[in-house]
Amino acid sequence: MAIDPVRNRLTLAVNDTALVLIGSTYVPIPVALLYEWNGFGWNLRTLSNAPPANGAMACDTWRQRIVLFDSAYQTTGTPNHTWMIADGASTQLTTPYGPSLRNQSAMAFDPVRGVSVLFGGQNGFPMGDTWEFTLGELASCTPFGGGCFGSRGIPTLTAQGSSVPRLGQNFTLQLGALPWTGPAFVALGLSDSDYFGIPLPADLAAIGAPTCMLRTSSEEMHLVTNVLGSASFSMAVPPVPNGVFYAQAISFDLAANPLGLTTSNALRLVIGL
Repeated sequence: MAIDPVRNRLTLAVNDTALVLIGSTYVPIPVALLYEWNGFGWNLRTLSNAPPANGAMACDTWRQRIVLFDSAYQTTGTPNHTWMIADGASTQLTTPYGPSLRNQSAMAFDPVRGVSVLFGGQNGFPMGDTWEFTLGELASCTPFGGGCFGSRGIPTLTAQGSSVPRLGQNFTLQLGALPWTGPAFVALGLSDSDYFGIPLPADLAAIGAPTCMLRTSSEEMHLVTNVLGSASFSMAVPPVPNGVFYAQAISFDLAANPLGLTTSNALRLVIGL
């Protein structure tokens, strides 16, 4: 059990099974049911993405989330047994490594250091190891660098409204000052210092785009729809707490320079709460 600090309700996880139609047969699949105490009785909470089993739980009061480490033995071979629960939604988190599978472990939140502490448990034998986990930073979107002049000024790349790359949600970018028509792209990369061995930012003057700089490693390029000089791009935020990536807009603008393209400012994006 743990307190959901967003709903201000005591939350209980219970092991159960759900019948899932696979082909023409209903197959029982292990699942954790979550119940909330409303002061008078227990109410079942319906989750679209429920953990496969209950486990150790603690309330992260710094970040207003429940942290759960499930005890699902049937999913051996994967380290991703860590879940974030808040306000009626659960999100499975990707971790590079984690505690070995276990049940009957204990978890508490250290409010001084801001970490969830898991201790012990059983996996055929008693376990006495201690682990710490943090949900990390709050989600953020920070602009850096400048763009270069095109036929309608300097292209811009910003978060749409108050959007940030928050775990379990979609994140939307807004492009502005593009040419009236023509293709435009959002480049997403994992680095702002290296592009396949080329140091970043890379000056594009040598290939015909003076004052234009490439600022991200651009592992992914997403075509967006340019509507009279504006466009938007939306993506599902991957469940990787503290993950950092970079974004920049690139547009084809034949009137801008011999290369026929322009670049926007860049964004540093941190995945968080």
